Amino acid sequence: MRLLPLLPLKSSFEVDYEAADPDVLVEIAEQGELVLQHLAKGLCAVGSYLVYVANAAESEPDRISVAELGGLTVELSELVSTLLPLVQACRYHTVDYEPDSHKALSPAHFRAR
Repeated sequence: MRLLPLLPLKSSFEVDYEAADPDVLVEIAEQGELVLQHLAKGLCAVGSYLVYVANAAESEPDRISVAELGGLTVELSELVSTLLPLVQACRYHTVDYEPDSHKALSPAHFRAR
């Protein structure tokens, strides 16, 4: 996520992959694939837990917890559906790229005001 501000944008606010540093695209793809793997495993675990807990939920707090976990699952799924096309586009635009050496990238830093 901290590399996203390094992506150039077109006037239409779409990512300009052609103008982007290929090292940035490769790093975003690699980190994004790792995040997607973790999200997939985590969503499976939460889904399995929800099935078990939903059948056992007897009290109001238990039912609220199940509903909150369901909401979290929806939000994480939205993240997957947003991240996957970005990772795919980064891979597509760097399919023939062969870096001379691995270059360390400096991610953007965010500061709270």
